[in-house]
Amino acid sequence: MFCLAVGHLPFHCGPPDDLIDDMIEFAGELPQEWQQKEEQLRREARHERQERERRYAQTSSAVVESMSELERELFQKRQQEPLQSRLDRMEEDRRLLREQRKPPGSGLEAAFREHVPEPELQVLLPVIKGLTKLSPSSRMSAGQALYLVGMPHEECYATDEGRNTKSY
Repeated sequence: MFCLAVGHLPFHCGPPDDLIDDMIEFAGELPQEWQQKEEQLRREARHERQERERRYAQTSSAVVESMSELERELFQKRQQEPLQSRLDRMEEDRRLLREQRKPPGSGLEAAFREHVPEPELQVLLPVIKGLTKLSPSSRMSAGQALYLVGMPHEECYATDEGRNTKSY
């Protein structure tokens, strides 16, 4: 529904920690029960980046041998910075980017304001917000979503624990 209204997917492909950041920006803070898994995914992503950098450093010596003198000099100047310093700088850059992100949950509204000017489609915003809550127990039911978009016949809803639901 979001993709149809806005024209792009709510999350972008990339490393798991970037995906987590997209989810938080789009739908709000992660549920408490996901916190441990989030920390694990972020640690694994950091480790994978460090491993890629180490593999790059190991294979770069063979590449250096095939470079011209000028290319070799430029490459060696860049390599003078210790590997751990470069990794630390990369992590710091990523941390700064995360700090500059929008508040949790604000991405959906910002995308809607930017890409959906039609007043008749604005009714979809609370529906999409309700259906994309990260915690299943916090999500809007199908009946609630249908009610918000103006499904005209009340008799098509059944009450289930105080929530309107529709059975198909």
